[in-house]
Amino acid sequence: MKKRNVFFALVLTALLLVFGVWLLSFFRSTLSTKRIAVEQEAGSPQAALSIAHPFFTPPRPEDAPENIRAEVMLGYKIMTETKKYAGEYVKNDLSCSSCHFDGGRSRNSISLVGVGATYPRYRSRQDYTVDIAMRTQDCFERSMNGVAPALDTQVMQSLLVYMQWISKGIPIYSKLPWALPSDLGNPHKPNVEDGAKVYANVCARCHGEEGQGTPIAPPLWGDGSYNDGAGMNRITTFSVFTWRFMPKNAPSLTQEQAIDVAGFVHEKPRPKFVSTHADKIRQIIPLPEEK
Repeated sequence: MKKRNVFFALVLTALLLVFGVWLLSFFRSTLSTKRIAVEQEAGSPQAALSIAHPFFTPPRPEDAPENIRAEVMLGYKIMTETKKYAGEYVKNDLSCSSCHFDGGRSRNSISLVGVGATYPRYRSRQDYTVDIAMRTQDCFERSMNGVAPALDTQVMQSLLVYMQWISKGIPIYSKLPWALPSDLGNPHKPNVEDGAKVYANVCARCHGEEGQGTPIAPPLWGDGSYNDGAGMNRITTFSVFTWRFMPKNAPSLTQEQAIDVAGFVHEKPRPKFVSTHADKIRQIIPLPEEK
């Protein structure tokens, strides 16, 4: 009888532990989604999106059709282990998944789900409409502080096939509710001193006291980080990302704290951007003027 009671007690304890872990994971996974909802209610650009939007259901890389599966799987590997699979184009300690968690398949990051349906698009940086390939080249040059892969390289083609696959089922030119807005729409001005406190209290445990990065988080400044031409070098972009997603899996900063720490990180030294391919589209044929 005693053995039976002990057995049932152990089983009950195990079940409670499993339920507790699931409950914690559930609440953590909903924090970023709740922040997006708060942002929409606050009248951000995202609030104008229609309620009838595509579902966030990215297909798994391994479920790609057989004729493209090898390229899709390689694209995913390049995203998650960039240094290993595309090291010749990377000159820092980041990977694509430093900003695009789980190879861009996570909603709790700068998601790439749907980019295959929303490009080409106009970009002020090029002062022209560009495709995903040129956008990806920019990422390598700026965020990876590296070299832009040519269109006909295996690295570029595998990335393009992968991003197209995880956009499966999303209508062309859809408005994506999970797309990152350009700023928080908060008039708060960054306070670098307050940002230093936020960094020390919240960020340093993962990114290192000197921003050098750790095995669980990338460097935020210094030679191993993104250069001064990267999108993350904008206080607006950095603060949106930080408020929505940081600390990872448990975002907890206020918008003001996110803006402050963005200002703090922005003042730190980092590599200078050096373009390895033409940044602007070379225009020879004049575009027709709108009447």
